[in-house]
Amino acid sequence: MFDWDSALDRLEELNALAESPALWDDAEKAQDVMRERQEFSAQVDTVRRIETALSDNIGLIALGEEENDADIVAEAESAIAELSREAARLQVETLLSGEA
Repeated sequence: MFDWDSALDRLEELNALAESPALWDDAEKAQDVMRERQEFSAQVDTVRRIETALSDNIGLIALGEEENDADIVAEAESAIAELSREAARLQVETLLSGEA
């Protein structure tokens, strides 16, 4: 499983390393740090994007129910189902990549 807290901690560590001028004394290490930083940043950004989209669509469902607008509710439910599929796909990718 993707450990959110560990990912945030590691990203913070990598950001601190990337800001250190001494890192660039070893070009190979610098490349490794920057590559890992990019990977963690992309993972964190993806989780945040899914989280924001989920929250937005939950709000749309509430609004649609208040307004008795079945189309809004159906559209938001469809979007949530797609987010669920995306999250499941990302979970499988994470497990297969050995990052779990």
